[in-house]
Amino acid sequence: MTQPPVDKMVVVVHGTFASKALWWRWPSPFTQYLDSLSGGTVYKGTDFFTWRARDYDKDRRAGAKDLAAWVQMHPARDLTIVAHSHGGNVVMIATRHGVKMNRLILLGTPIRTDYTPDLRNVDVLHNVYSFGDLTQTPTGTAPHCRGEGRTLGDSAKVINHLAQNGFIGPGHTELHDVNVWTANHFDQLVS
Repeated sequence: MTQPPVDKMVVVVHGTFASKALWWRWPSPFTQYLDSLSGGTVYKGTDFFTWRARDYDKDRRAGAKDLAAWVQMHPARDLTIVAHSHGGNVVMIATRHGVKMNRLILLGTPIRTDYTPDLRNVDVLHNVYSFGDLTQTPTGTAPHCRGEGRTLGDSAKVINHLAQNGFIGPGHTELHDVNVWTANHFDQLVS
């Protein structure tokens, strides 16, 4: 049953092999942090969005269709999606299925040409990447890599943000760490 539209909602989408992880579910420290930045708008329901999260193209594409159905059942006038790893590719594919959002924040998403988003359905896309992220590399995006597999082309709608933390930057799972967000002023991406 479709819920009535809310004014604003933030949804967190996990990456590969993370469907059972807790960091992306309410009330983890990361989701509580996002909630504090967004004025209490992180989705807190028990029917949260999750996808199969195996490292297969077919699972990402099925996840995108499932996300389109989930968003239709949970409408928001102002939707922000924060997606980690291949969860970002699930969301980018979902834009091709008509999912519209105000903000899409990608965290360590392997950038692939076969998952290019429909930017007509995204007001602004923030792509957070790190040179310390050894998962988001050309090898991780083969055979469809775009450039080095870390960044999208900057434009009026797409902004790349280099995460820094120490000498080479945070690792793949650190991109959803509150301390990394605070140190890099990523709070501005949500609020």
